[in-house]
Amino acid sequence: MSSTLLQEQLMSDLRKFRTLRPTTRKVMISVTDKDHVDHHVVVPIPKSYEAAKSIAFDTLGHHLPISPFSKRDTLLERSFLNFALLSSAGDLVWSSLSSDLWSDVIGDGDQLRFLIEPEAPLDWTRNGGRLARFMLLGSDESVDESGSVVIPLPRSYQDARRFALTTFYQRYPTRGIILRVKKRVGGSPQWVHVESRQEKDWLGFFDDIFETEPFADIGVDGHRLH
Repeated sequence: MSSTLLQEQLMSDLRKFRTLRPTTRKVMISVTDKDHVDHHVVVPIPKSYEAAKSIAFDTLGHHLPISPFSKRDTLLERSFLNFALLSSAGDLVWSSLSSDLWSDVIGDGDQLRFLIEPEAPLDWTRNGGRLARFMLLGSDESVDESGSVVIPLPRSYQDARRFALTTFYQRYPTRGIILRVKKRVGGSPQWVHVESRQEKDWLGFFDDIFETEPFADIGVDGHRLH
């Protein structure tokens, strides 16, 4: 057999092999960045809804407009998938997708969109217009008042800490901030560490301050790590 005929036979056998070989079933997952640009990845169909979310986050998460302090597990808890369908008019419609029906709904060539629910807006006090002044504390508890920010007092310690991280992280690039509140101790004002029991009674922690002061001073301490 000539080399030309042999080559043609090999090509024919290869084409037959490819037609008999089972093809991998795939889906396309997309995310949209802060500039409304879509980014995509094609992957074999994940085994479950949760597995699809993990793959989407690990491959495309860097495009998402999320806080640099957000934790992976927290973001995945807030995430969900939408499923692309064509309407009777031929329009692409993004629909909600039940995790329980994953294996019944998802098929080869489907399109999914990975989304994360936005964080709840910060909740401010509305009783008497209480204000808080956030400022950076130095290692010797000195105050950088040039960077202070006055806002309505957040209703919880978690909201106050989230605001401090979002506002000051570029100047103190650390997750390990501690909030301190200036209170009178023995007649003189001191920076007091907010303990866990006071975190739970966050608003009550400021009652004595607002009896004499127009706003509360909250120090953002980035030197003493948790």
